[in-house]
This record gives sequence, C-alpha cells and structure tokens, in this order.
Amino acid sequence: MTTAEYIARLLTQVGRGQYWLGAGGYDPKKPDTCFHPHWDTGDVGCDCSAFAIKFGLKLDGHRPGFGRGPGAHVTDDINSDSALYDAIHNHDLFQLVAGPPVAGDLLIIPSRFNPKTGKREGIGHVMATRQNRALEWDHAVLPRPWDLVDVIQCRGPNGKRPGVIVSDASYCAKHDAKWVKVPSMWTQVIRVREEVLAAIAA
Repeated sequence: MTTAEYIARLLTQVGRGQYWLGAGGYDPKKPDTCFHPHWDTGDVGCDCSAFAIKFGLKLDGHRPGFGRGPGAHVTDDINSDSALYDAIHNHDLFQLVAGPPVAGDLLIIPSRFNPKTGKREGIGHVMATRQNRALEWDHAVLPRPWDLVDVIQCRGPNGKRPGVIVSDASYCAKHDAKWVKVPSMWTQVIRVREEVLAAIAA
C-alpha cells in the first residue's frame, strides 16, 4: 500500500455515515465501508481510530500482544492510545515522528488518564494527514501551524453526521494551547512503518 493509495481509500468515505465511539473499522466481508455495527449497541457507525487506522490500513482491530508494556492503558486492540504507545515503545506498526507530518502520517491527540487510578478522563483522537502546506516547523515549540495541515478524520460526538470529513487540523492547536506546560499531552505525529505498508500491499 502506498501513501497515495491509503489517502485515496480514506477519501472514499468522506461525507458518509455517522461517528460512533467503538464502532466501525475494517471488515474483509465489506471492505469498502468503514461503517459497521457497534459491538454492544448495534448502532452503525465508525470512530476515529477505526477509520484512520483499521479501515485505512485494512487491519483487524483485535491484535493480541499489541500495545503491551509498562504503563500501557490499552492492550491487544488497536486504538489511538495503543497506536501512540506502540510508536513510542514497541514499533510493531508505528514509529514516532520528531517533526512536522507528511501525507499519510497520523496526528494523535493523547487521551488523558488519571495518574492515580489509570482511568481515562478524556478521550483522545486520531486523524490522517492529507497534506502539510507549512512544510517545516520546530516540532518542540508551540504554537505549531496546524491550520496549514489538511486532514481526513472521523469525528464525533456520537451520532454526528457526516462522520468522515476533510478539514484542517486547527483542532490540534486548540488542544495544545490547553496543555502548553505538558508536552506529553501535545498532539503527536506517528508514521506507519514501511515494512507494515509493504506487508499490506502483499
């Protein structure tokens, strides 16, 4: 799978369906849509990671062993939190990018977890980069020109229609502004490893 093929696949869903947390993804029996029934409620929809990662890369959401390690919050399943953990620690599917995104990169807004209980208190988000018109900036300094980055995303809240849209990434700037003093909460950029893309193509 090339970057162009990945982006083209995501674009087929623009303007369609509804957002539903925990729903959607890749179904080999229905490979041309990201919108599938929620495992519990039955509501047909898709969430951000099911769209950008599972559907886009044709990956099964359940992946035994994925995201395991010290401090991990989500294991054995693919979502924005386990993808970011993998990019930082395990490099099974992803790698962390210490610079501006390029087409095909994933922008991840980390979930917020209570340090004492480990309970998730704020849901993260992931979107796919379509184009970066800013080209270069200092990734370690805020603010970053997220309004010059075009993305494809499935966004909520539950029931939001259409679920999948093309937009800029200015939401990332709003998020980062709330966490100026906590760099670990800033929007992170991760990239699918070349070996993974080659395996998908095969």
